[in-house]
Amino acid sequence: MTNDEIDYDSIYRKLDQHEQTISQLVAIIAVNNRKINELNRKQISLEQLAQSSYRSLHVNPAKQAPLVSMNTPQK
Repeated sequence: MTNDEIDYDSIYRKLDQHEQTISQLVAIIAVNNRKINELNRKQISLEQLAQSSYRSLHVNPAKQAPLVSMNTPQK
């Protein structure tokens, strides 16, 4: 083997290792993105549930006391 062939083989092996490393990193990023999206959906769902629960507990007009104006004469 000549020096050029050795250099080419070395470069090829390094390039192959880099490609494998990049592929692994892309796979890890994809998994993390899926987890983040799932957590985001769960967070939005929980926030919507909390808001609807809050509204049903605190903004039910049937349970509110009638408003009394300061200018309305009291009986």
